[in-house]
Amino acid sequence: MARYFRVSKSSILTFFRCGVQWFFEYLTNLPRRTDYPRLGGGEIHQHIQLIHRTPKQPRPFYFRTLKAALGSWSHRWDRALEREKDRIILPNAEAAEKMRLHGYKCIANYWKANYQKIAPLAIEKRFKYLLPDMQNILLYGIFDQLRTPSLEFIKKNRPEIFINGQLSPEYDPVLIVDLNSEYVGKGFYKDDSLEEKIRGQFKMNVSLEPVIYTYLYNQTMGKRPVGFVYYYLSNNNYIFVRCDDQDYQMMLYIIKIFIEGVRSESFTKAAGSHCRYCDYLEACSERSNLYYSEPTDFSLVSDEQIIQSFSSPVIQPQARQLKFKFKVPRSPKKLPKLRPKSSKIILPDPLPWRN
Repeated sequence: MARYFRVSKSSILTFFRCGVQWFFEYLTNLPRRTDYPRLGGGEIHQHIQLIHRTPKQPRPFYFRTLKAALGSWSHRWDRALEREKDRIILPNAEAAEKMRLHGYKCIANYWKANYQKIAPLAIEKRFKYLLPDMQNILLYGIFDQLRTPSLEFIKKNRPEIFINGQLSPEYDPVLIVDLNSEYVGKGFYKDDSLEEKIRGQFKMNVSLEPVIYTYLYNQTMGKRPVGFVYYYLSNNNYIFVRCDDQDYQMMLYIIKIFIEGVRSESFTKAAGSHCRYCDYLEACSERSNLYYSEPTDFSLVSDEQIIQSFSSPVIQPQARQLKFKFKVPRSPKKLPKLRPKSSKIILPDPLPWRN
């Protein structure tokens, strides 16, 4: 049986953020850790999945009432905190309680906005596709939800995919939905200025996630989805992103660069804000001690040594030897030709899927 090198949007983004982090995460057996946003996000996703479980008696959601759903969330969060108490980075009771309250908000928003909506076509659906011209490279992703958008939404946001008033046979009336439990800032509210929306949403419009997921759907199902939606649970707004062949061309180019980097073992350390909550901070240190300086008024700086250290044994990871059997052609010298692409900022209400 052929062995495939599995590629996901998470692995690609991790590699380009920090090659050393990718090495520790995918080529060693070091224990994983977590933090409150990651743990809370995963638990919120699972709780929404539970909300859509089929109940014994006919009703829209598994729970009878919103109060019951919120009570169940609180118990779920307590169990998660107890289960992961030894793995949490920078444990803090106040931060844990803040995430509990954030979960209340996200779940209440989801309940109120979707109670009378048609259930998702699929939840936590896995898609995979063996990339052409890249031997044994398997691209995969897990979609939070697949939804049926209203016809009005499609006509308003994708009028070009209609032929004689009918949806083009190249398209399925489907939206790929990413449930996002992050705290949202400027650019994600209706009253924000146009520049705040453009700058705040920029990373969403150029992110690999919508491109990879719409590409996976197209290659697996044989038709294109209408688009991709970031659904922000904390304020019940969504951002719609459309992708085309230009995006797919650039995505395949990036994947080739990623594969070449892994083949050549180019695991470059790139320190940044992500280090604060990195699972492998101790292992990343090349010294036996990690150093820190006590914050001090600069006017008090003297010849005295103010740098201190604390003992932190370096974990020696048991790395797996790189033995990739895939063949990837060298990347072209020139980038794919780009053409101007219109991007419409959308923060509408209500949600686009059908009642």
